[in-house]
Amino acid sequence: MGGGGHLTEAGEPGSGRAGGVYTWEEVQSHCNRNDQWLVIDRKVYNITQWAKRHPGGSRVISHYAGEDASEAFTAFHPNVKYVQKFLKPLFIGELAATEPSQDRDKNAAIIKDFHSLRAKAESEGSV
Repeated sequence: MGGGGHLTEAGEPGSGRAGGVYTWEEVQSHCNRNDQWLVIDRKVYNITQWAKRHPGGSRVISHYAGEDASEAFTAFHPNVKYVQKFLKPLFIGELAATEPSQDRDKNAAIIKDFHSLRAKAESEGSV
């Protein structure tokens, strides 16, 4: 068993295996420049190395380190199928079934804004 909320060893970063089960507490502990995890649709990704190569810039993706990035991801990545090839090697596990889908501290207004942004882009044919 790992430290924090890490419930299995299968998804240990660097192990080459995905499948760990994590709590929000564990995810939130990975929010510094040299150790960055984020959550997209309950899946946990280790973006530490990828952040430097992110096409939108490291500051954009690093802003979500230790947090749920689902809404921002959906709003800014219209071709999810294409992006999956980049996400797959970063996948380290999922949130524990007992964890809420979103970080408890997530601002509901921000979630609503991202949904509105996505809807507007779709209505204008941008996606």
